[in-house]
Amino acid sequence: MAVVKKNAKAADALPYKERKTRDILVAARKLFFEHGVEAVTIEEIAEAAGVAKTTIYYKFGRKEDVFAAVFDQLGEDAVADFPGEIDRNACPRETLLNLCRQLVTALANRELMGPEPLFLLEAKRKPELGRKFFEMGPGRMRTALQDLIQMWVDQGKLQVEDTKEAAEDLSVLCQGLLPIELQIFPDLKLSEEEIEHRVTRGVDKFLKIYGAARG
Repeated sequence: MAVVKKNAKAADALPYKERKTRDILVAARKLFFEHGVEAVTIEEIAEAAGVAKTTIYYKFGRKEDVFAAVFDQLGEDAVADFPGEIDRNACPRETLLNLCRQLVTALANRELMGPEPLFLLEAKRKPELGRKFFEMGPGRMRTALQDLIQMWVDQGKLQVEDTKEAAEDLSVLCQGLLPIELQIFPDLKLSEEEIEHRVTRGVDKFLKIYGAARG
């Protein structure tokens, strides 16, 4: 996915100290996902990241703090560049197709979303992490969609009473059962054609429900 590649390139261009921090988070995320948070040690993270364990203690503190930082990074990666530049004069359909294409592509990206079940499990143990992740990732996406929907309502292009509800409807219509399918079928991969079909079907149903004129 473009988001992951862009982040990887950006990480290579970071100053040394920031690059080391990123290396630690990448190594920790991989280890946490493979073995679980409890089974991983600071020493193992340091070895995988190619740094001294004292560096991790200095930058983060305890292992739980490393996990919290990884959690934050997952949320940031999930919404990188979303929604991007928006043409206020463009028709809702084309804009929503582009945005929902980003959302479903990110959701289907194993590299980006693979660790999600582990993080959700940890969020149950520490609700404050779950709230923070939601606010940084899904919550931020929903707010961005709400703002766009309200803009089109103000322009007379949509008829919506509850923008939060409408944003959630759009997400469900485009995703369908994909989140569940990805957890049950670990080898499931969506082609660009399949993503396009889901997105087009979802956006067109959304616009039919909320009375937009197609452009």
